[in-house]
Amino acid sequence: MTAANLGAACEVLYLQRMYGVEGLLSYPLSTFSRIDASGKLMGVTRSFFDNFAYDRFGYASANLPASELNEIRGSNPQAEVELAYGWDTTRFGPGGAIGGTSFLTNFGVGSIPTQGSDGLYAYLQADAIRTIKLIGRSRFFARVAAGASQGSRFGRRFFLSSFDNLRGFRWGDSRLLGDGYYVGQAELQFPLDVLIRIALFSGLTGVVGFDFGGVVDSNRAVQNHAGHGYTKLHAALADAWENRTADYVLGVNLGLGPFELRVQFAHGIDIGGLVPETNSSGGTTWVPNISLHYVYF
Repeated sequence: MTAANLGAACEVLYLQRMYGVEGLLSYPLSTFSRIDASGKLMGVTRSFFDNFAYDRFGYASANLPASELNEIRGSNPQAEVELAYGWDTTRFGPGGAIGGTSFLTNFGVGSIPTQGSDGLYAYLQADAIRTIKLIGRSRFFARVAAGASQGSRFGRRFFLSSFDNLRGFRWGDSRLLGDGYYVGQAELQFPLDVLIRIALFSGLTGVVGFDFGGVVDSNRAVQNHAGHGYTKLHAALADAWENRTADYVLGVNLGLGPFELRVQFAHGIDIGGLVPETNSSGGTTWVPNISLHYVYF
């Protein structure tokens, strides 16, 4: 870092609106598996917020040349094609999944024609969930997921939902935005309505869970390791590990017919990486997560 680049923008936030058409072709390979092909043709319009350029310290006072601003704002056509494979043996009961395994992976490529070769991008994602029925309505879930995207800076980005992935973060935390992520989860659910009944809810389930993972922005990683002789891949892997985080979760799920109100509290664990939320003394603390879900999805 030098005096010349001290105020340079490391993060630029903008609003992107997309509009167009999408088509999907799905073919069942068997009772439990399928392959999908989809395509999108759309227009994209980008505009800025009031405070949009942040320096490496997170302050909204970074400098961005007018030429850079003009490259970001405006409208562009965009095309994208995707192939996906899914395998699912999940069995469902009145309160959701009660057993089985699901796996979904998708690979896509896209182009922003007005930007030539700089408008090309590709992405890959995978997600696997194993559900094990224990005693009665008790069940255990294990999940692993990962994704990566490279190419145009206006290509595919990932913004993880804290409710479903890393519950130690608050919803909408910008540190969950990047072009790469990895997540591991384990969760035990057990019925509580044998002890407690609430007239409004069709079921009451206790939850004990654990989350581990991280999100990385490869372009930011290159800036963080400038001058160290790192390749982009090396820098991204280094930042991905530095951004690792973990938490344990306690809470309840309240049944509302086919829906579920999840009231859960995550407590960060200091594993030498990133601690999303700290208390006034700098220690780990509790983060509330309240969300509504459709139990059969």
